[in-house]
Amino acid sequence: MINALLSFLACVAVGALVGGTGAYMVVSGDATPLHSYHRSNVQPQDLAVLARWSGLGAVMLGVGIILLSLPLLAKTRPLPGWARGMLPVVLGGAFLIIGAVVITGSIVYYNGAIVAP
Repeated sequence: MINALLSFLACVAVGALVGGTGAYMVVSGDATPLHSYHRSNVQPQDLAVLARWSGLGAVMLGVGIILLSLPLLAKTRPLPGWARGMLPVVLGGAFLIIGAVVITGSIVYYNGAIVAP
């Protein structure tokens, strides 16, 4: 039971870190959290837009991670019915996939490739 709680807390911490980094990118327009090879071919005027789109995807990833961790918490605490069933798993998986697509798509669109020389 304590392992499930610790796993839940670790997932929430990772989700908050990823989502928080994404929120920072959305608000500030700062693309420096992205690796340099993800922004090496990006025009200077497009860096803020890349940061905002990639940040949105990172926020979605963070939300997905936290939603996917709810079944771990359900093993230790009574939760509402929606948090114990398949809903958090389906929504969390959807947020993960869509967030990864948004990040990947924005990098490819503005940088020309995922890894640019």
